[in-house]
Amino acid sequence: MGTLHVVMTPLALTLCLCRANAGDAVLLMEDGVLGQVPTGTDATTLPSFYIYEAHRLRRGHLCPAGVHPIDMVGFVRLTESHPRVVRWY
Repeated sequence: MGTLHVVMTPLALTLCLCRANAGDAVLLMEDGVLGQVPTGTDATTLPSFYIYEAHRLRRGHLCPAGVHPIDMVGFVRLTESHPRVVRWY
C-alpha cells in the first residue's frame, strides 16, 4: 500500500490532497473531519478516504459520501497496512 495521510485541519486536507496519490489513504481526524472531501467520477486517481467516527460525532458533522467511518481498531489497521504515515496540521 501507499502512504497513510492523517489530516487534522481543513486547511491541512487541502495541502494533503496536493501530495496524496491513488493507493494512499487519507484519515480525517480532529477538525480535519470538517474538510471538503473531493468527489470525482474517476476514483482511480483519488486516495481512499476515512473519517474517525468519534471526532465526527463530537463535531456533529455528517459523514461525506464515499468516506469510510472507522474507530480506533480501524485506525490501528490503517497504520499497520501503510508503511509510511504522514501527519498534516
